Amino acid sequence: MILYNPHVSCLLGELPYYKLRGRHSSKKYSFLIEEAVRRNETIKIEIDFTTSSIFPCKLFSKTPLILRKVIGYIEYWLWVRLNKITNNVVLVDQINTNFEKESIVVFLYKNLSCIDFKNECDLTINKYGRVVIHCTHYFMDISTKSKFISKYKNVLFCADSNLENNPLFNHYFDVGNEGFKVLPFAVSDRFKLKVDHTPRLKKAIATGTLIDLRLENHNCAHNDFSLFFNTNYYHPIRAEIYNNSHCIDDKVFSVISPFRKQSNGLFSKITSILSISQHDYFAINLVDLYNRYTFVIVGEEITGAPALGAFEAMACGAILIGDPRYYNGLGLIEFLHYIPHAGNLNSILEVIDKFSYDEKRLNQIREHSLRFINGMRSNNVYDKWICEIDEYQT
Repeated sequence: MILYNPHVSCLLGELPYYKLRGRHSSKKYSFLIEEAVRRNETIKIEIDFTTSSIFPCKLFSKTPLILRKVIGYIEYWLWVRLNKITNNVVLVDQINTNFEKESIVVFLYKNLSCIDFKNECDLTINKYGRVVIHCTHYFMDISTKSKFISKYKNVLFCADSNLENNPLFNHYFDVGNEGFKVLPFAVSDRFKLKVDHTPRLKKAIATGTLIDLRLENHNCAHNDFSLFFNTNYYHPIRAEIYNNSHCIDDKVFSVISPFRKQSNGLFSKITSILSISQHDYFAINLVDLYNRYTFVIVGEEITGAPALGAFEAMACGAILIGDPRYYNGLGLIEFLHYIPHAGNLNSILEVIDKFSYDEKRLNQIREHSLRFINGMRSNNVYDKWICEIDEYQT
């Protein structure tokens, strides 16, 4: 398994640019790095200087190759040292690599987004015998990503859940004969059930980031998504809860946080872009919150993806109220591991009313969901990734 440009994304480790600005790196898939380090395995990396963690793709594409290489190597060097993985990483151009027998793993976030780099990306990726496309953030610049991927050979699509029934995914991508694999995130060990006899509040806690695409300075990246679904939100349920939080606070306590605040005037917009996004939200102790409430709502993406926060909350004993459409292929069973809702706020409130005082049923669901989460810990999910990719290579 070879990782493609992992140093430009906050998903695979601490990002130096974010660290400098005091921003939060999600590290959603950092377990792939951390687990390899724990096992003293070598992490193979391919970088091709077609993307940057700092510079927008349009500006980067106008930059001479020699300067892009200087920037790329500096970004990579800083990323390796910040994440303390110097002794575990190697660039594939520094070792003898039989590319035809290797799989390259491409996370779509921050990759394959600039059509000006199509030739360079094609040359890099098509030299590998297998291409594993992980569809996290596949909806950004989706037309461009679709054009890139349509020219690759032996492509295996994967994501945190099975996207084969999602209309947006099906409109732009064809899984072909390889099928679709569910290769999800992992739940950190810090999210766990506390030994505490304090009764849980008979309410739901609602968490997550709310992105209003109208406020994004690069909103052209979201045009295809917005036109397809006729919405400005990735997470419509989060938007509904956030906009009605004052009316439902007897049943739902919301800490849903806007990614960017409304700004008027040039100075305010510049300040909004440069400010530290969601500093207060990421200062919240979510482990404590999830252990205090009976239910949790972490609205899913209408692009087909579940939210990591839903599983983190389940690990703390909160009962997930979720939309079944976004958990395909994960093995979650309705009313056994979570309680389903019908995709709107009213149905969520009905669930809270119906189940709040059914302690026997809630304890049964909690017990099964905690067992399920054991399989979502880093070591187990890492083994699943390696097993699936090794099987694909053969």
